[in-house]
Amino acid sequence: MKMQDKEESDEEELDEEEYEVKDSDKEESDEEELDEEEYEVEDSDKEESDEEESDEEEYEVEDSDKEESDEEESDEEEKLVFPHFVLHTKKSKLHIQFHINSKRIQQKVDQVQNELVSADLRFYEFLQSTSTLHVTMLAVNYFEEYGLTRIIYALHYSVKLIRKHYKVQNFQITFDGLSSFNENYNKILYAAVSQKDDSLQKLLDIKYILQHIFVAVGIHVLYNDKEFNPHMTIINIKEPSISDLELVEIWKSTFRSRPCYFGKEKISGFELSVKEYGEYQKILYVPL
Repeated sequence: MKMQDKEESDEEELDEEEYEVKDSDKEESDEEELDEEEYEVEDSDKEESDEEESDEEEYEVEDSDKEESDEEESDEEEKLVFPHFVLHTKKSKLHIQFHINSKRIQQKVDQVQNELVSADLRFYEFLQSTSTLHVTMLAVNYFEEYGLTRIIYALHYSVKLIRKHYKVQNFQITFDGLSSFNENYNKILYAAVSQKDDSLQKLLDIKYILQHIFVAVGIHVLYNDKEFNPHMTIINIKEPSISDLELVEIWKSTFRSRPCYFGKEKISGFELSVKEYGEYQKILYVPL
């Protein structure tokens, strides 16, 4: 009887141990399921967080693109300046030119002019002021019925293309000689653009861009049929008399066989101007 009671007691203890083991396994299983659920929740939270970060990054990129676009549009609006300039004629000849700001070139021109005035005082009245030295790139007709808007737009767009064409290259032009125009109505002594580097070709390219755009928008370009010879005028004898022609012979004999290096000019921009009352009046300046 005792033996039987002992066996029953042993069986009950065994059942309790098995029950505890099962409970333990169940708790471990529950903990694992809970861990998996927490892991899934964390993963879900992480994915949502990643998506939010991605959305924020996309939003920032879009904002950045929008700001850049707005800045570009703002730049374009700033560039398209329309000056309050009134032309006093129904038809005028306008010039697109760049000015000579190099002190070295101005000093060299002054030196040449002084030498000519020393040779003959009559040169004095034909001197080009060193403060207004320039190179004319294009001459166009202005008609009152068209207004200035089309011309100003053409200049802005041309300068934009010139920048794009040369990219980061500088716009240096070398002047390294003296030459002259000997037309019946005009005698001009000028500083010549160098053909030893790319200076002349650069100006020919710029002239082509300007001419192409102005013609494309319906603006009448003058001297289209003439060969383009970019130059910086030093002496300009207009409608010369017989005595004035003697001055031409003087400058020829003085500088014919002498090298004359003036220096380099960096083009900083182009000016639209009109000659009124004997002087050039600036209408608009567009920087490069």
